[in-house]
Amino acid sequence: MGVNNLKKSLLIVLVIAIFIIIGLIAGQRIIKLLKTPLTLDLVTLTEEEIISTVIIPGTIRMLNEEFIYYIPEKGAIEQINVNIGDKVNKDTILFNYKNEQLKMDIRKQQLIIKSEYLKINSLENEEIKLAEREKNLAKETENKVELEQIKSEKEEVLYNRQLANIDLKQALLQQEIHLEQEKELVVKSKTSGVIMEINEPSSNSLNNEPFIYIGDTSRLMVYGYISEYDALSVKEGQKAVIKTDILPNEKWFGTVEYVSALPDNTEFSNQSDSYTKVQYPIHVSIKTPKKIKPGFQVITEIETEKHLAYTLPIEALLQRGDENIVYCVKNGKAVSKSVEIGTSTETKVEILKGINNKDKIIINPPEKLKEGMEVTAK
Repeated sequence: MGVNNLKKSLLIVLVIAIFIIIGLIAGQRIIKLLKTPLTLDLVTLTEEEIISTVIIPGTIRMLNEEFIYYIPEKGAIEQINVNIGDKVNKDTILFNYKNEQLKMDIRKQQLIIKSEYLKINSLENEEIKLAEREKNLAKETENKVELEQIKSEKEEVLYNRQLANIDLKQALLQQEIHLEQEKELVVKSKTSGVIMEINEPSSNSLNNEPFIYIGDTSRLMVYGYISEYDALSVKEGQKAVIKTDILPNEKWFGTVEYVSALPDNTEFSNQSDSYTKVQYPIHVSIKTPKKIKPGFQVITEIETEKHLAYTLPIEALLQRGDENIVYCVKNGKAVSKSVEIGTSTETKVEILKGINNKDKIIINPPEKLKEGMEVTAK
C-alpha cells in the first residue's frame, strides 16, 4: 500500500512539473513575441478625388420595342409581308387582315349614301317645281286657297329634305368608320428595328404572346430600380458603368436617361408578414452596345458625386461595434484611433476626423496586433 501511494505521489509531481515547464516555455515565447516588433505596411492620408456611386442590378432591353398582337375581331390573317430578321422602318406594312363582312358593310353603306343623294335631289327638284307653281299662282288673286296648299307642300318637302340630309350625314359618318376599320386591316410598324419574332396568331385571350415582335438592337437600355434613399442622389444625365458576369472582362459606359418621379410599389412577403417595398424605375442608356444583348442581367454603377478628400486604403479600416478605428504607429508602437468616415469605394475610404496627414497608418492590421505592440515599417 505504501509503495503504491508513493508511486502515485511521484506521478502527480511529475505531471505538475511537466505543466510548469510547458507554461514557462510558452510564457517565454509570448514575451519574446511581444518584444519582437511586427513589420507591417504603413501609409499616410492621401488627398485625391473620390467618387460616390450607387450600384443597382438591372436588365438589358431594347429602347425601341413594339409588340403587335393578333386581334380576332378584325378577321383572319390574309398575308404576312415580313420574315424574322427583316429590317423594317416606321410605317412598313407587316401583314393584312381579311374581313369579308367589313367589305360587304362598306358596299352596303355606299348604296345607302347613293340612295340618300337621290332622295335629296328628288326633293330639291320638287321644291323647284312648287316654287314655279307658287310664282304663277301669285299673279291670280282668286287662287289664295291653292297658294296656301302649295305653301304647306313646300314646308313638308323642306322638312323631308332636312331629314334626308341628316340621314346622309349619318350614312357618311358610318362610312368613315368603316373606312377607318378597313385601314386598320393593314397593320404597319410604328417603329424602326428588326423582326425578332413571328408567332402563330392566337384567338385565346389568355395568351399574352405577341404575333410580331420588333426590336432595335442598335439602341439598348438598362432597366432597373433604385431605392427611395438612392432616389435622392441619382439624377438624369449622370454617368454610369455597366458590367455583367457573362462577360467579366468587358464594361460599357452609359448615361442615366430617366428616373421616375413616382415609385413603383411592389408587394413582398415572408412567413411572418407582408410589406411594400418602394422602388423608383430608372433607365440607363448604353453608348456602344457591342457584344451585350437584350436579356442580359447587369450591374450598373452610377456616379452620383465626386470631390477632393483625404483617403486611406479600405484595408486600413477596422470596425468595432459602431466605431470605426485605425492603428497608427507612434514612437514605434501601435496606437488605435477612432475615425469618422465619409464616402467609401471598393478600394478607398474618406477620413473626415480622427487623424491627420502626418499620422502613419497600418494597412491590413493582423488579428494579433494589440495596443502598445512594437511595430516597424516594411
